[in-house]
Amino acid sequence: DKALEVRGDCPALRRIVIFDMKGLRDFADADCEDFAGFLARGAQSPAAGWQADIAAIAADDRAVLLIPTDPGERVQTLTHGAVLRAVAEARAVLQPRPGDERVALLPLSDRLERIHGLYCGLDAGAVSNFLEQSDTALENLQEVQPTLLGTDAALWHMLRSRIESAVAGATPVQRWLYRRGIGAARRGGIAAMLPRGLVLHQVRREPGLARLRLAWLDAPPPPEAAAWIAALGITLRQIATEPAPPAAADPAVGAMALEA
Repeated sequence: DKALEVRGDCPALRRIVIFDMKGLRDFADADCEDFAGFLARGAQSPAAGWQADIAAIAADDRAVLLIPTDPGERVQTLTHGAVLRAVAEARAVLQPRPGDERVALLPLSDRLERIHGLYCGLDAGAVSNFLEQSDTALENLQEVQPTLLGTDAALWHMLRSRIESAVAGATPVQRWLYRRGIGAARRGGIAAMLPRGLVLHQVRREPGLARLRLAWLDAPPPPEAAAWIAALGITLRQIATEPAPPAAADPAVGAMALEA
């Protein structure tokens, strides 16, 4: 609806692809098509034409607008060259694998989610799962049991609090096993393998972390939280994100600033 409202002010806009046609059975517009039609049209296009379209994209062409949820923050404009470089850097650090699964917990306007999550996942052939609703994050984590997870420190604080609360309400034997297991795992080495396999694996399963191989943040967590995550056997990495470009009246100026 919003795209249709402003298309008169967007002379370069050629087509609007609608992913979800629910409630649009009787909708018809020459500028719009559903996703199935978009794919079918692409399958009929000659491969040479597709490759020519890709080759025509310049590195300094605008690719992405990251529109923040906070109106006080500036819009970021990313060029194709900047996106490809960031994905290559993310691939080298995170080393995602085909078939990896991730849950998108941050908005797509967040650079960490857009680049290191969605784009890096597409590049590697990983599966991206999106929340059913904004308040179903924990339930969706439990359902998917992802192998990759990029989020902020607040989620880890919530997960740890949730686990600690569950332990506090457990039996004395369960509390003893958890504390001994965490203590042994923090010491690392061979001594950490047994508690992780027998005790902490079940602790990880409850919040949806049973299969988690790698997690990343854009800021360092508190040392105590980092030690707790490492004790669970989860590799945690800090990802450096580029600062927002200077404000500019023309989006192209913002793109060139970021590219530089």
